[in-house]
Amino acid sequence: MCQCEFAKSITSECDDVILAYVRAGEDCGKVLVDEGLTINRDLGVEMLDATMQVFINQHLANNTCDANCTNSNLTEDVDIDNFLRNFAVMAAILNSDSPW
Repeated sequence: MCQCEFAKSITSECDDVILAYVRAGEDCGKVLVDEGLTINRDLGVEMLDATMQVFINQHLANNTCDANCTNSNLTEDVDIDNFLRNFAVMAAILNSDSPW
């Protein structure tokens, strides 16, 4: 019974998300960013929304890598050093902020 209630809570807004997707011109990046489904609006600035929409449409959404990811330019779009630095900072914060 608990699993059914959990599933209901997750899928309860599915129709609303589909409607938002259609209203956004079936642009996955636009609907995910505009509806706040991917970005924590407490962080960052709105001027990054367009960049995030393009990134979602190019690298996430319905785009998948082939066997060797030869069809992806993700390495050109992501600053690996900056990503790893941010990842390390977030790991340190999470470790120090988590209960033991």
